[in-house]
Amino acid sequence: MITLHGFPASNYYNIVKHALLYKALPFQENLIYAGSDALLPINPVGKVPV
Repeated sequence: MITLHGFPASNYYNIVKHALLYKALPFQENLIYAGSDALLPINPVGKVPV
């Protein structure tokens, strides 16, 4: 299953989320904000979506 990391205020996160919904692909959301310490192990650049 796909896990989408990001936050709802991000336009890029919303584009990916809407594409997943449109394609009816199963996914989980992990709400995480850019620059947070929890994001760095997932994406060393510290940007979302991941």
